[in-house]
Amino acid sequence: MSMPIHCENCGAEIFGGQRFCRSCGRPTSQYSEEDAPTQAMPPSAAAGAQRSPVDTAPPARPFTNPVYTPPGYYQPPAARLPVPAYTPPPTRSGWGWIVGIIGVVMLSLIMMGIFIFTRIRSRPPRIPAVPAVRVETGEPGAIEAGNETTTPRSFPLSATAKFSLQNTSGNITIEGWDKPEAEVVTVKRGGSAQDRRNLKLIALTDGGNLTLQTPPARGIDVEYIVRLPKKLAEISLESTSAQIEVAGVSGKITVRNTNGGVSLSKIKGSVSVKTTNGAAELSDIGGDVSVSSTNGALDLTDIDGTIDASSINGGISVSFGSVVPNKPLKLESTRGDIEVTLPSTPDADLKIETVTGSIDIDGDFGLDSRSIGSRGGSGRLGKGGQPLSIKTVTGTITIAK
Repeated sequence: MSMPIHCENCGAEIFGGQRFCRSCGRPTSQYSEEDAPTQAMPPSAAAGAQRSPVDTAPPARPFTNPVYTPPGYYQPPAARLPVPAYTPPPTRSGWGWIVGIIGVVMLSLIMMGIFIFTRIRSRPPRIPAVPAVRVETGEPGAIEAGNETTTPRSFPLSATAKFSLQNTSGNITIEGWDKPEAEVVTVKRGGSAQDRRNLKLIALTDGGNLTLQTPPARGIDVEYIVRLPKKLAEISLESTSAQIEVAGVSGKITVRNTNGGVSLSKIKGSVSVKTTNGAAELSDIGGDVSVSSTNGALDLTDIDGTIDASSINGGISVSFGSVVPNKPLKLESTRGDIEVTLPSTPDADLKIETVTGSIDIDGDFGLDSRSIGSRGGSGRLGKGGQPLSIKTVTGTITIAK
């Protein structure tokens, strides 16, 4: 007879074919029926004997083991480590921001200093301010009559001095005399007496030179009547709206006029004249001449020097008292006739041209008619030599004695 089998968990007796422990409920499948012990059951009731009661009393201690065995692949959860307490991150020191801002400011100052230094080095040396003498109404000698205020002034000038005048509106008259000074008479016209007082006419003196300036003034014209030493180094005149006349002086003469004519006579020295809307008359000029006009005729008489005359809208008239040898002569017009009068046959190489016009040359010059056609050509006057160029686009060219 085999030995009885007991539950490994609670020690209760296990009978054959029993799959679970009747005491603790643990499976008994690990025991096959062959291994289960054979136990004789008590006599049946039919034999007159009563079956003993089954031991179903609860065990002396509770069973906490699981009823079912966990599968082989099951892994119990690992023990969770305690979460460390939250620690706030360390705050950054404010010194880093302060140092950074100071660095940026210092770099900006350095760059600004380099820029300013470069600008200063690149600038030309500053010219000291020129002391100015203001010519204005109300000074001793000013005369008011009607709507005019006349003021005379005098300034010393030597033969090596330069005279300059910039006017806005008003005529300019320059005349040479024998005194070593400039006599300047200004005549203000228009506006009220107070308006004329408020208009400040400025005279600048620097190194013996004299510059007169007229600020813009609405409704007031300023006329200049000036006497200058006959001999000066330079005379420069500029006006927006005026008639300009210069006579009896010598030196380098420059005239610029926007609206108005220009008249120069008895000048000893080179002359440069430019007008926009106005004619130019030059006579008895003992030097080289350069004259141009946008809208206005050019009249040149008794010129002893090089001539370069051009006009866009206006004719050109040149009358020679004598032709100075070896001085080039150039006359050009876009729309206008050109007339040239020669006292005798000069020695020059002539080049003449017109686009829409005619050409008329005095036969006494002995030019071969075959060399000069109806629209121009070239030929030799006398022995030839200095160039004489005459050209117009629309106009007639006349050369006469």
